[in-house]
Amino acid sequence: MTHVSGSSTQRGVALVVAMVILVAVTVVSLSSLTVSLLEVRMAENEEARMVAFQEAQAGVEAITPTIDSFAVLGGVGSANCTPDSADSSRPDPLPALGCSAPDIILPTEFDSRTSVMIRRLSPETQCPPEFLETSCSGFGIASYGIVSNYDDTANRGGRSTITQGFAVLLPSLNP
Repeated sequence: MTHVSGSSTQRGVALVVAMVILVAVTVVSLSSLTVSLLEVRMAENEEARMVAFQEAQAGVEAITPTIDSFAVLGGVGSANCTPDSADSSRPDPLPALGCSAPDIILPTEFDSRTSVMIRRLSPETQCPPEFLETSCSGFGIASYGIVSNYDDTANRGGRSTITQGFAVLLPSLNP
């Protein structure tokens, strides 16, 4: 019977090689897991940003059809807003507070995360633009801005503010 002496020295090497391969596979798995978790966080942040933008845009669209029913009294800079937007204790109140009248009521599907403000930007005595083909003696134009703010950062959501301008054609007060 012959005995091979070389096989006894290779048993430990196979274990070491298997352990090195196992450690390498573990490191690759952990790094791919980290990348996957980062991509999930990025997708969640993008979704929160899009939801915030859509909610702020919905605030503008909810007010736009009823603009004729809002009379922003006072001069340039006067504003109407939702009652909670005038609250300076909010984490992110609407810019340039100082609402003349907190009387804008949003539809029931909105909650306190959405606030809207309409601000007069120009006096009524401005002449209408030429493309409207109206006379300056018969009509005036008043410019307004709507600022809609959505803030859900308290629930790890997004925050967005949208500003949109519009003009109202008014009959001249001096015929």
